[in-house]
Amino acid sequence: MHGTQGPEPRSAHSRPIQVGDETRDRTPERPRGRTRRIAVGVTAALAAAAMIGTGAVTWAHRAPAAAAQMVIAAPVHRSRPHTVQAHTTRTAPRATRALHGAAAAPVVHASTRAPLRSGSGAGRAVDCGVKKCIALTFDDGPGPYTRTLLRELATSKVHATFFLIGQNVAHYPGQVRAEVTGGHVVGNHSWTHPQLTSLSSAAIAREVDRTQAAIHRAAGFTPTLMRPPYGAVSPHVLTVLGHRHLAAVLWDVDTEDWKNRSVRITTQRALERAHPGAIILMHDIHPTTVQAAPGIIHALRARGYTLVTVPQLLGHVTPGHKYFSR
Repeated sequence: MHGTQGPEPRSAHSRPIQVGDETRDRTPERPRGRTRRIAVGVTAALAAAAMIGTGAVTWAHRAPAAAAQMVIAAPVHRSRPHTVQAHTTRTAPRATRALHGAAAAPVVHASTRAPLRSGSGAGRAVDCGVKKCIALTFDDGPGPYTRTLLRELATSKVHATFFLIGQNVAHYPGQVRAEVTGGHVVGNHSWTHPQLTSLSSAAIAREVDRTQAAIHRAAGFTPTLMRPPYGAVSPHVLTVLGHRHLAAVLWDVDTEDWKNRSVRITTQRALERAHPGAIILMHDIHPTTVQAAPGIIHALRARGYTLVTVPQLLGHVTPGHKYFSR
């Protein structure tokens, strides 16, 4: 269901990542006093461009691992549930065009490029009108615990849906590819995790497009699902998403794992609020959530649930519409 047919979701109070000046693409200035030499050979020019591109990607992959630990949870103003408190965090190292991309870079949508089977959500058909289907979703990654979660999901033979922060996609492209090749579904969760309802159309477009481009570079396809940070949506936001062939996927079961940081409480909330057709919200940036996942999966199956991806649960979705559950 979508629109006003479902309950408004509770906020996912995750801390957004700041984009500093260092993440902006810059063209280095040519040193003064030097003579610019122009290569007239086409072959030489292409070879030089290839060398530069290879060097940039190599540098990015050799960046210190500590600099990539970007996603951190933080408390929010209780009186303003969609507003994150003022904070500071390290900005990302200077990004390469190959991984981060420019905000204005063209985006290839799933409608114009054949997506990977797993990333697009195509897989075995499940009749969720008959079965007790439920979808596990994980926000704010990829992060340092994502690979562990992927191993747990593979062991349990479960496919989940991941809504990714663009900056983290740029730092962990290999994990995005692992999600896709593992049969999971990948969606857009913005570039810096802002409250989209407070942004202009142009700013929303930059957040979305830059993340779409980063996911496409990392995994070879462009998502058709987007989860607005904090669950903050409006007709204005939905219009921008619709123009980008994106549907807004929210949730109706919130484990509040960002707050309790407890395997027991996260598991308890997931199970107490579970129901056929539900979309469960969790975050793979917290180790306790990753530790809770196997127990949640086992308990849900014991209760007769079939764990599916969001596309399997919802079936066809309409761009520019919002969905809370089946």
